[in-house]
Amino acid sequence: MIDQAAPSKGGSICFLTAAYPAPSDPTRGIFIQNWIRALVDLGYSGCVVAPQVKKTDPLQAFESPLPVSRFPYSSSGLRLKEIEKPSKWMLMRYLMNGFRETIKACRRESAELIYAHWVLPTGLIGAWAAKWLNIPLIVHAHGSDLLQVAPKSSLSRFLTKATLDRASLCFGVSEELLQVAMREFSLDPDKAIELSMGLPKDQFTFRGREEARRELNFDSTKLEVVYIGDLDPKKGILSLAQQWAGEEWILDQARLHIIGQGQDRIALEDLSQLHPHSILTYGRKDPSEVAKFHRSADLLVLPSESEGSPLVVMEALHSGTPVLSSRVGNIPKLLNEGQYGWALDDQSYVETLKFILDDRQKLNNLRSDIERDFADQPLSIESRAQQVSAMISSLLEERNPDSQSQPFSESQCSS
Repeated sequence: MIDQAAPSKGGSICFLTAAYPAPSDPTRGIFIQNWIRALVDLGYSGCVVAPQVKKTDPLQAFESPLPVSRFPYSSSGLRLKEIEKPSKWMLMRYLMNGFRETIKACRRESAELIYAHWVLPTGLIGAWAAKWLNIPLIVHAHGSDLLQVAPKSSLSRFLTKATLDRASLCFGVSEELLQVAMREFSLDPDKAIELSMGLPKDQFTFRGREEARRELNFDSTKLEVVYIGDLDPKKGILSLAQQWAGEEWILDQARLHIIGQGQDRIALEDLSQLHPHSILTYGRKDPSEVAKFHRSADLLVLPSESEGSPLVVMEALHSGTPVLSSRVGNIPKLLNEGQYGWALDDQSYVETLKFILDDRQKLNNLRSDIERDFADQPLSIESRAQQVSAMISSLLEERNPDSQSQPFSESQCSS
């Protein structure tokens, strides 16, 4: 087992991720950037390798806190998860270009370890590269990788198992996710560590709520409900908005604020045009604006089909906001089995909203409980980075100092 009390000594890490901020989309995967920044603040160096989603994004750039190398994959401006049926050619190009760029970046930065976010597809790239370079691999499972991508086919299941077998450690954002990894993909329990991502210090707070509500023109006579996340079918927001639009009493008494980007955005904007006073769409917002919506909302809604341990729920709770969500992943535990909101087994969002509208005092009581219990909870990225730093130090200390990487020529690395 890894000694989690080992002190941090720093080192060079190649961070491999399927989502990362870029000039074309500064908020994409920003939680990964925050996570890397927290580790850099503890003395680590290295690089970031990520896919090039839009051709205008530079293939090589220094974007704080570390240099970023991007690899192309015929994206047509879409993330891989946004492409409904990617071709085998596209998938192969993604994997091979990602592998080549990872090898080059590791060589350039003298990386001692690869840390891959998402088991598939980037964890697989990391497994190949770590094996080739004979360095340790950490994979961080976030939910969609093991719950949606891995079960798609016998091949994806095989590749998931091979990736987890190669990893020295597997972090999972929830205990339930790690149970899936152990049960379905034979993850060694000694490698499994529950580790949610944490939040930037002092970014989410319930203080200044009334001022934020005034800035956003929130109406005290209405139930102000916020959704923040990707706008794709598995998130369930289009289905909820369609139900919302079909209920006159909801249209009169509540407003649904939708923040995000994705394939359902056009359909949601069409609903917003039909009901401009009750359904409002905003696209993506920068972190400070997201925090303001969290702080101002009466309720966060998250009708997803599957989740790991969603940061958006943690953000809401640290902003003093109750949550109405589907009962998936780690959400029931985050909501303390009903103490901080509602986790539904079915799609009865409309009925639950009616209950909330009929008993606003219940919502106020929930908010008071949340503000009391979350005022001083240590959910910061910084505290989690300290835990990870200790584990990384132990991994690096356990390496055989006489081990040598396999030779890999620059010509083999070329695109």
